[in-house]
Amino acid sequence: MFIRTNLIYLANFKKISFYKIAKSTGITSGNLSDIIHFRKKQENLSILTIKKLADFFKISIDDLVNKVSVK
Repeated sequence: MFIRTNLIYLANFKKISFYKIAKSTGITSGNLSDIIHFRKKQENLSILTIKKLADFFKISIDDLVNKVSVK
């Protein structure tokens, strides 16, 4: 799973802060921070959280989860 890698890449590529991602998706900044800093196992993320992130970046869930460095 490449959620963490893709999340960091997409935020940097699109020049969007993690705070803005959290506010725009309704995911708590603490939960987002846990994902980014490996404090939460990617395998334990809810599908709702994954869907919110994929929708925010306008990519498929499959791309967010299974591809490296999606655009």
